[in-house]
Amino acid sequence: MSTVNFATNETGDASEYIALVGTASIQNTTKRTGSYALRCNPLTTATGYARLGGLAANGVTGSASVATTYLRFYFQYLTLPGAYETILTIQTNKLAIGTNQNGVLLAQTPGGSILATGTTVLASGTWYRLEVMCGTGSAAAWALLINGNAEISGTANLTASNAIEIQLGKTVNNNGKTVDYYYDDILWSNSAYPGAGQGVIMLPTANGTYTNGTANGSAALWSCLNQIPSDGDTTYVDALTAGQAVTATVSSSGAGAINSAKAMILTRNLGAGGSQSTRLRSGTVNTDTTAVAATTSYAAYAALFDTDPNTSAGWTAAGLNACEVGMVESLAGNRVTGAFIFADFNPAVAPIASFVGTPTLGAGALTVAFTDKSSNTPTSWAWTFGDGGTSTSENPTHTYANPGVYTVALTATNAAGNNTSTMTAFVVVAGTSIVPPGSITLRARRHGLRFGAR
Repeated sequence: MSTVNFATNETGDASEYIALVGTASIQNTTKRTGSYALRCNPLTTATGYARLGGLAANGVTGSASVATTYLRFYFQYLTLPGAYETILTIQTNKLAIGTNQNGVLLAQTPGGSILATGTTVLASGTWYRLEVMCGTGSAAAWALLINGNAEISGTANLTASNAIEIQLGKTVNNNGKTVDYYYDDILWSNSAYPGAGQGVIMLPTANGTYTNGTANGSAALWSCLNQIPSDGDTTYVDALTAGQAVTATVSSSGAGAINSAKAMILTRNLGAGGSQSTRLRSGTVNTDTTAVAATTSYAAYAALFDTDPNTSAGWTAAGLNACEVGMVESLAGNRVTGAFIFADFNPAVAPIASFVGTPTLGAGALTVAFTDKSSNTPTSWAWTFGDGGTSTSENPTHTYANPGVYTVALTATNAAGNNTSTMTAFVVVAGTSIVPPGSITLRARRHGLRFGAR
């Protein structure tokens, strides 16, 4: 999957967006994961929405250019409109998704032509995973999924222009209706449906490799960079000279398969014409954005990474957790007040343990080959074979030396938890040869032979 951008809302402010427009805010009362989520709650004819764009080489969030959009966001409402209002618009003038007074989703062109109406009724106060695909062209494909299931789809004139930004909320006034919408864990891809996922922020916890600059408002450099929301000129690092850098190590990302990572700094120019870059350090590899002149007000500058620069492969939790983030001073005169790493990941799910074995019936010293069939990708295994034997192999073999009936158990574990499957009387070992029921036996007697069926 190739990521255009994602938003976790975990800075507690609008730093991950181009802007919040109208009645829209980052709040901490209603959220799906983490501590914050986006709320859009305009009254009557008002609007309120967030603008999510792409990231330029210098770290500035602005217009993207995406031929085929695949968007995932989690959505819930507390107040439905009395008639149709938008919950999402893909710009410029490509596709809109909205809801009616019944909680049913509709797709339309931004000009107002209804393309299709769904059948699923969304319940108030419930988070739904919505995924939208939007192509480009006069007969382009589009689709809407709810919790991974197809809801509505079709083809339409979605214009010849690529998508430049995602607008989440009531972007235009259609029917003068009040709404109250919430959004969380948003990811924009240009290659595939993102599927289930969530975002996390990784905050500075210690000084990194580069410790230039002066700490202001706190004793340590790193502790000047980890306030949520940002406290601006209360705690910050400045007084770097050209070519110097300040970085910090960060907290853990959590468990799961990592879709994308994002390094972000919050900086401002002190009026001396300074410019700076955002740095992600993975292993011994520094990756910097191109230099940009900061504004005199604090602004966010970020870089996106679908793979680990240190390995050129997909991210691992260990690799991401070992990263540093910070600012490189290109031309003196900048102040940095925040440095964060974000990750969008598919949370790990605890295994459901299951196994098979063969053979499970026999005589004498019986060797059984066990095969793990657990779901959700276990990373460790603990077997008990019922005769005192154990194993931590994924697919062990075990020899039963003595006759008996044995219960076998497997505990499968990954980062999300563990689960045990127990099979009672799973292995039966006889003391002599076992003759299956219904077979023909031959018995010798003193005065002759007797044939019979057992």
